[in-house]
Amino acid sequence: METFVLREWNQPGVDFEFYYGNERIINTIYKKDTIEDAVPIHLKLKNKSEKKIKFKAPEEQKVSENEYHILVKFPQGVMLDLRESEIESSGGWEVAYGVVKDSTSNAPFESIYFLKKEEQELEGRGVEGDNVVLPPLQKFCADPGYEDDSTNVELWYGPLLEYMKEEGTWCPLNPNNEGVPVYVSKTITVADPKGKGNIPLHVGFKGSNTILNDGKEQNQLTLRITNTGERGKLSFTDNEPFKVWFETGEEQEKPYALAEVEKVKGIRVEPADLRKWKANQETDGKWLISPEKISQGLSELEYIELEIKNIVTNHPTGKANLYLEYGG
Repeated sequence: METFVLREWNQPGVDFEFYYGNERIINTIYKKDTIEDAVPIHLKLKNKSEKKIKFKAPEEQKVSENEYHILVKFPQGVMLDLRESEIESSGGWEVAYGVVKDSTSNAPFESIYFLKKEEQELEGRGVEGDNVVLPPLQKFCADPGYEDDSTNVELWYGPLLEYMKEEGTWCPLNPNNEGVPVYVSKTITVADPKGKGNIPLHVGFKGSNTILNDGKEQNQLTLRITNTGERGKLSFTDNEPFKVWFETGEEQEKPYALAEVEKVKGIRVEPADLRKWKANQETDGKWLISPEKISQGLSELEYIELEIKNIVTNHPTGKANLYLEYGG
């Protein structure tokens, strides 16, 4: 199951994505027995509005709880020796660690403060230069004793992160008085790469997992399904189904529904590579994904990208579920 977010995203802000390698495995953190075994991971920051974002140059070249650009928070118990993780110093970023208490529940969160030493601007969403990739994080992994298969990670905007309110006028993204959201949250998969009992596919959204819920916008998302390599090459046939579908229904009865059944029927699911894959919508509202050639499969670490188009909903702001079924 993959979760995505219904939200009014006309407000300025920054979205984020963790990924391994060449963005093959996204929004996943691997469990490891020791931090020395951890695979380097990237953190990508992307402008999610049309307004420019600026990483303001710090007055002091020292990251602290009062001087930082972003703060990433993990529920305590998810990460293994988080304070021992490192970032490549050559990339112009500095990190510090701390424990932050939730203002409502008082629950502790292990946190990383990130500071960019030099000023940088991000262009508006969809324009070249609308994102920045941080240097790889080393010794960064989940605790092998963590039992859930996912966790909620929050990225908070720091005092040095600004947006262009109007030409020549920059305002803090964490203003405390303008109604701008001060953080963004995302569900991150926590996976054991050695586990054999799990589905041999990693599922995640490429880029944003957020759609506008005004009942008019025809949203589009990109879903990436990657062969984790646990079972070698995977085949997809009528006898070994590969299907995706959304939770649907009235908002009062299904709090994680994307939209009513009739609206979901209007969604189009199309493989990015139509030469290799095809998608057929079945009568039960599921999409059957299959190769154009029976002999074709999905090799180790190879992935399929599905363009999910014409998503229209007016369900309230919150999370919605997408499901994947593989019978191999």
